[in-house]
Amino acid sequence: MAGERGPAVLVVSGDSAVRGATNSVLPLAGWRVQDVPSYTLAMHNLKIALPEVLLLDQKFQEGDALQLIKAVRYLPGQEDLIIALMVESIDRTMAVQYVRAGIQVFLAKPLNIVDVCEKLAEQVANAGRIEPPPPEEDPLARPTVVLATPNLNFKEMAEKALLDECDLLFFDGVRGIDAERRAASIILVDEGLPGGLDALPNWRVLFGQDAIAVAMTTRGGDAPEGYAATLVKPVRDTALRKTVRQYTDRERYGIFPMQNGVVVRIRDGWQALTESIFEEYLMNIDEIAELTKETGRKWLCIDGPYIGAPEQIPRTRALYEAAERPGLHVGVVTLQSDTSRVALHCNIRPIYVHNKTAEFIKAVQDLA
Repeated sequence: MAGERGPAVLVVSGDSAVRGATNSVLPLAGWRVQDVPSYTLAMHNLKIALPEVLLLDQKFQEGDALQLIKAVRYLPGQEDLIIALMVESIDRTMAVQYVRAGIQVFLAKPLNIVDVCEKLAEQVANAGRIEPPPPEEDPLARPTVVLATPNLNFKEMAEKALLDECDLLFFDGVRGIDAERRAASIILVDEGLPGGLDALPNWRVLFGQDAIAVAMTTRGGDAPEGYAATLVKPVRDTALRKTVRQYTDRERYGIFPMQNGVVVRIRDGWQALTESIFEEYLMNIDEIAELTKETGRKWLCIDGPYIGAPEQIPRTRALYEAAERPGLHVGVVTLQSDTSRVALHCNIRPIYVHNKTAEFIKAVQDLA
């Protein structure tokens, strides 16, 4: 029965979505999961070793739940086996029949993974529960984007498009996630995932109830219920970047937090904004600078196209002044070769004006 690695569960279902969901999610609560689609494979596994829990569909390849339970009752040690049944609907007469056969737990389909874990944990003493992911404590942290898709080509494209400004978690619905589970800003859900778009409640449990959900479908059109937007497959990198930036409030700038400071990269187009919208930019920079100081960081660097250009001196100076704080080293990175001229016209100390971000960081570290 249960060992140090957590209790074992055998899932018997002909539904690949059920097997995929349980196999990818239950291990996150400490369960050791095996899944099979047929009566023959189920009996083969059960004869080798009994799990703590047998999780059954009503019907599956080569048999049904009642048939399998009758066979299990002849196996040595089956007295302690917990049997759970997944049902779409069931009447009272059938429920009584299942209880008499030995069913202890009923689980409604489509499965709610939290409900599954809670009900199984009530039956197995050392079973784990799925805890919500810890909230991100750093207000300037890079957004976490969950790629919930079985498509490895999409993963590769998303990494090229987003990895320089977001943290990515790949979740294929079968093998779990490729990194430590954490709260997400956005969950991109592929309709080809086990359970499809209807499995969104499960992914919210895993990656945070506050995460924005974006559906990826071949049809397009209006976003399904629970989703903020839809991306049409095959998803292009430009559409992906635009959507992620929109729903992470990073359309105007990229934030690149480091241990001791923050780089703010202004997006192209800021130089042509109307004055009223540029004022909003300045408020954004002011807020970022305040958070930079509140989180104990020592410097802030403003980077982007046209920073320090002759026609953008007034706006460059305004960006710098919006970020300036006592005790915070604030500077700019410019493509202008004469950094001294930029410093003079923008009223910035020359040591805070550089051609490369790495040069600025080195300079402020030397000051510290």
